[in-house]
Amino acid sequence: MVSFILIRHDYIRPWILRFKVFFILACCGVYPISAQNSFDKHIEASDIERIVINGNQIFSISVSTHNSKNITMRSTIDGEYQEEFQITNTKQNQILYLKLEQNPFMSIPDDKRNAHKVVAASLNLVIPVNLDIDIKSDIGSVELTGNFKDITVQLFTGFCKIQGQAKAALINTVDGNIDIKTLNAEVIANSTYGSTEIETFPLKTTVWRLKSIYGNISVKKQE
Repeated sequence: MVSFILIRHDYIRPWILRFKVFFILACCGVYPISAQNSFDKHIEASDIERIVINGNQIFSISVSTHNSKNITMRSTIDGEYQEEFQITNTKQNQILYLKLEQNPFMSIPDDKRNAHKVVAASLNLVIPVNLDIDIKSDIGSVELTGNFKDITVQLFTGFCKIQGQAKAALINTVDGNIDIKTLNAEVIANSTYGSTEIETFPLKTTVWRLKSIYGNISVKKQE
């Protein structure tokens, strides 16, 4: 069982508000930022069965699948202190772990120690089919495309959008909408303050458990 701890909606953490203001201004060209810090890596994945992403401070996470034994990872980091941060990967047994971390060989002045709160990071993965994927994030939105084994996504402010198949899925959000397009699913969905729109599937060979507090939930048959 996967537990999901909800945070009171009437309290917006100051660093989340600062991040949103930074990101909007950066996109509009108002907030001065330097060139993006981009990183590409290829990982041999013949023995990997599960990918676990600690997506805290990563605002955009996208994962798609392909018929290959390799994982392609691309990360992009914006912001004044972008060089001080990187998305790291470590492997233990058959599990690949990804997270945003400060570079241990670089330091931020004491008066800038909260700079990582406004670093805008994104992560894009292309992975082999039929792997488990487990994602948690405080600010991030998630988009998944393709064929997976088990999917677990737990988000605070972001949305979750999935187009593809899974043997089982557990999706929890607080504020974000959940938008699913899949095949042959038994759907158990509940939104406390949002709406739910669930199409009927002729076959129910997989189970999707979807829950949101304030977001809307939509599940439709994949074309």
